[in-house]
Amino acid sequence: MSFDLCDNLPNDTNREDFFLTKAELRKEWEARVATFVASGQSTTAWCAAHNLKPHQLRYWLRKLNPKGTPTATPSQWVSLELNDISPNEDRNGLVVRVGQAVIEVVGS
Repeated sequence: MSFDLCDNLPNDTNREDFFLTKAELRKEWEARVATFVASGQSTTAWCAAHNLKPHQLRYWLRKLNPKGTPTATPSQWVSLELNDISPNEDRNGLVVRVGQAVIEVVGS
């Protein structure tokens, strides 16, 4: 038994008017992906807000970005000025504290 979605269309409906062409579908998803990237939301949150399934968005992210180039904004470097170092302090390491998190890098 085969099933054709067009079996349920009214007789005066043209199949081409009902379904998107591949080019139209791609254009629609390009716009959706651009909106998603600009939103800064997670995949789950954005899809819930737009009534889409997360796997659909992930599929089109991969399809429209086949070389694996990042879709997110690239990292940017920030200048850091150190004013509170006394001349006698050991400068062979670096300690970064953000809240309760601590990262310590020790030189040899």
